[in-house]
Amino acid sequence: MATTLGGTELFALLLVLSIAVSLVAYRLCFPYTLALSLPAGLQYRSQIQVIVYRVVLVTLVGQGVLMRLLLPRWKLADSAATQASA
Repeated sequence: MATTLGGTELFALLLVLSIAVSLVAYRLCFPYTLALSLPAGLQYRSQIQVIVYRVVLVTLVGQGVLMRLLLPRWKLADSAATQASA
């Protein structure tokens, strides 16, 4: 069964999605920009850049997978608590 969103609900959904996208972009760009701005003569510059990129990538993918596993359970727990209180 398809549900339609009202104007306020649609606005709230778009706001949450835009904030989420902004945070993901910030978490990826800021550390990597700092790693790219290291002086060219630094001894381990390329290794630092690779490590920073991998850590950020693993963090983002790990959080995405974790959210995908936890969100369905959170909805079930929330609906069970609502049914128990009614």
